[in-house]
Amino acid sequence: MMLDKIYEIITENNYKLTNQRKTIIGVIFENKEKHMNCEEIYDEIREIDSSIGLATIYRTIKLFVELEILTEINFGDGSIRYDFRCFDDGHNHHHLICTECGKIIEVEDDSLESLEKEIEKVYGFKIENHKCKFIGVCKECNEKALIK
Repeated sequence: MMLDKIYEIITENNYKLTNQRKTIIGVIFENKEKHMNCEEIYDEIREIDSSIGLATIYRTIKLFVELEILTEINFGDGSIRYDFRCFDDGHNHHHLICTECGKIIEVEDDSLESLEKEIEKVYGFKIENHKCKFIGVCKECNEKALIK
């Protein structure tokens, strides 16, 4: 399970697996499709444990990024959001961002591998990873626009 792997990463790097860290990673995991920022994480955590402050969340998130449990994502909305790193092959998944409603849709299929191979061949550039965001209008917003 993903949470067990995360707990293992924390302890293997000689950090304590505190209840606060478990709570924070649990909230992010339960809301992973939302790609929350620190303030949104804090809002969710206040409902569970009001003793965890915003500063603790910032410090913990920074640690999780350093341990490569989370990755920072900037969707262009002026806020740093967080997403789980892919533990399978090290590649990030991609995102579709709706300019109408702000919805973020994850794309798990990584069809850019053939493009990576071509770039490596042509330019002699060893690609380690890539990030891709598609900006547009989601299906629901498109359908609403057709109705108007």
